[in-house]
Amino acid sequence: PIYHDYLGQAYAGENKVEDAIESLLRSIEFGNNNHETHTMLGSLFMQTEDYTSAMKHYKIALDLNPGDRTTRGHLEEIRRSQAAMN
Repeated sequence: PIYHDYLGQAYAGENKVEDAIESLLRSIEFGNNNHETHTMLGSLFMQTEDYTSAMKHYKIALDLNPGDRTTRGHLEEIRRSQAAMN
């Protein structure tokens, strides 16, 4: 699982968003269920404008690490944006 996590980070660094998402999701499938991976997925899904998936992964990240203010801020940003659209 760590391999896919590192690969996802490398893809993200090269702005290969879809490849990064695929690798990070695979990392989770193999048991790498940590808040950093879910936070990164949230950010990547934000880039693709898949706000539902972004919220899902930010929420999981906060469940795993409730004190993460940055992730909480990202989640609130999505909620504010969605509220403004309605």
